[in-house]
Amino acid sequence: MATMYHCEDASCQDVRATHYCAKQNQPRMLANLSTTNGNIAIFDCDMSTALCQSKEDHVHRITHELSDDGNMLKTTYSSWKGGKHSKNSMYKFVRK
Repeated sequence: MATMYHCEDASCQDVRATHYCAKQNQPRMLANLSTTNGNIAIFDCDMSTALCQSKEDHVHRITHELSDDGNMLKTTYSSWKGGKHSKNSMYKFVRK
């Protein structure tokens, strides 16, 4: 899997992400700026897309949380299946 982060235009008012998933789909995400702060960035599924509205198994939210000292990044992928939350997959990256 891989996630690409990008902006729609040069002003970068809307930060977006496209998640290229091992589930062989590509949910598109929008930065949730109301919950994003200095240490946490949340990307929610773009509900204007068919995949995000579907009952198909897909990543529906990506949360990145940076530790206060900047030495650890915790990324959580929240999956939906059947139209509701099914599981979280969490990855921790530690600077050595």
